[in-house]
Amino acid sequence: MRPRDNQTQAAKDVIASYDTLEKLLERIHFFLDRLNCYTRINIRLTTMMTELLGKIMAEVLIILALSTKAMKPKGLMSKWVYPIYFS
Repeated sequence: MRPRDNQTQAAKDVIASYDTLEKLLERIHFFLDRLNCYTRINIRLTTMMTELLGKIMAEVLIILALSTKAMKPKGLMSKWVYPIYFS
């Protein structure tokens, strides 16, 4: 396999990763929309539900932090895609 082919495959892999990330963030968005609806109708949360919700929100923050890190210019995109198309 030629180096250019490796770079092209790497770019495709990065694009696929971004597509997966987009789907994940979309699912988080739908979850938060539903959660917003539940809180608007004043459902009283039990202690167990509150603890679980806290854990879920902590995981959402971790996902958002990792997503932000992956999308920064010094992340995957600049490493693989920019050299192929802008060199």
